[in-house]
Amino acid sequence: MKITRQLFLFLVFLWTTKAFSHLTPIPTEHFLLHETLDHLGNYHVFWKFNKTHITFEVHVKTRGYVGFGISPNGKMYPSDVVVGWVKDGVPHLSDMHTVGHFQPVNDTSQDWTLLHGQENNFGTVLKFERPLTTCDNNDTDIVDATMRIIFSYHPDDPTDDNLMPWHGATRRGAKSMMLLSTSKQYKLPNDSQTKDLVHHQFNVPTKRTTYQCRVYSLDDITTKHHVIKFEAVIQKDHEPFVHHMNIYKCHNYPRKYIGTNFECYTGSLDMMPCGNVVAGWAVGSGPFNFPPNVGLPLGENENEYAYIIEIHYNNPGAVT
Repeated sequence: MKITRQLFLFLVFLWTTKAFSHLTPIPTEHFLLHETLDHLGNYHVFWKFNKTHITFEVHVKTRGYVGFGISPNGKMYPSDVVVGWVKDGVPHLSDMHTVGHFQPVNDTSQDWTLLHGQENNFGTVLKFERPLTTCDNNDTDIVDATMRIIFSYHPDDPTDDNLMPWHGATRRGAKSMMLLSTSKQYKLPNDSQTKDLVHHQFNVPTKRTTYQCRVYSLDDITTKHHVIKFEAVIQKDHEPFVHHMNIYKCHNYPRKYIGTNFECYTGSLDMMPCGNVVAGWAVGSGPFNFPPNVGLPLGENENEYAYIIEIHYNNPGAVT
């Protein structure tokens, strides 16, 4: 049976009144691919690849050391990392790996090649490359799949390779990326439509963890459609507070709660009866596209009109 190629794109907006702008640094050559790894715009990575090698160029707003790596789980340990810095105009780069939650150690085989390093008005620039596959057990093969990139930086240079100050909790992060894909924009069918589920003007509480829910009605969709893409859009300056989101599809949900905004898992149980998760997002994720011949059915059951978005806010610093 042919799938109806109509799109409902779910967008989740978190409200802020602050204006934010970021300066994108200029790479030393043309790179097809570029990502900003942190929400402040302090860490940019440009890259390109061929059949055998991959080349990265990082621009980081610091005069100290820079860390970049590949992790199986998005955490600092275990991971395959490269650490570099520029001191007195001389660039340094070390191929390393983590052996615990402390300073990484040098690989016996140094498979990353330093191509360029400098400090400029933006900060530190390092360009380096390596084969996609090495024979080093401490290296991670770079493949055509989602990979978890980790990053870190520090305002100071190491005194030597064996004495590196901790980057701290706020100068690090992770992002899921397709390193060997040039499909930066997913081409949508011409008959696609969008549907926005907007969560706005919510003040994040000062407590460490909050699970906030909002109920949406899609009963205006009365014929069968298929969802082919989900995307979460978070207002800049709110990224550190959003840990993950889930979208639940509800069956025979009480209409009196449509439009309600409430704290999840508290109060009346009939407000949160839905256990069918149809979409999710977590830190480091990007848009989710279904394969060309796959879609999530929508609008075929008149009793499945209600959806709940659950957002996990994380505010350990009790920011107001």
